[in-house]
Amino acid sequence: MRKRRGSRRCRLPKVVDHEARRRDILDGAFGVFAERGYGSVSMRQLAQSLGFSTGTLYHYFQGKEALFEALVDHRARLDVAEATAGFDTARDANAKLFQLASFVTLQQARLADTLSIALDYARHEPDTAILARVLDGYRTALTEALGPTGGDLALSLLLGLLAQRLLHAEPDLSAHLAALVRLR
Repeated sequence: MRKRRGSRRCRLPKVVDHEARRRDILDGAFGVFAERGYGSVSMRQLAQSLGFSTGTLYHYFQGKEALFEALVDHRARLDVAEATAGFDTARDANAKLFQLASFVTLQQARLADTLSIALDYARHEPDTAILARVLDGYRTALTEALGPTGGDLALSLLLGLLAQRLLHAEPDLSAHLAALVRLR
């Protein structure tokens, strides 16, 4: 009688979509930074909050600062793409401003969190080149759509409105935009 050998199943390695995992980490890290601030979170705390091992985070990012820089770049690209999505079909700069206002109205809580995280980062890290680069990206996108004066004015207005929100004021976005249209 032959002995039956235990059947071994050949297990294939788990296929991981690294770009999707990286985006998941960045999207989750945004919430953690927004809740606790950049300076108050370690890689270990990030990993624990996101349900990953610390090793997984270090596999994708060299450290907290690298993760943060990737996060800021990621969010800025998404924001610019979403905010300017309809600019090609807009009739004029004023129509583009109102499209921008619609985006900001829908996303103002997240945009205010982004500004808060950036300010906290600037308090804790001496090299703020990443923030300057991202700000230039926003400025460039707005300038391409609204012209040099309109882009700078729109960026200043948006930053001011978001700062007011952080200070628990509720600015009237439509009134501010109407004033910006008059200034143009």
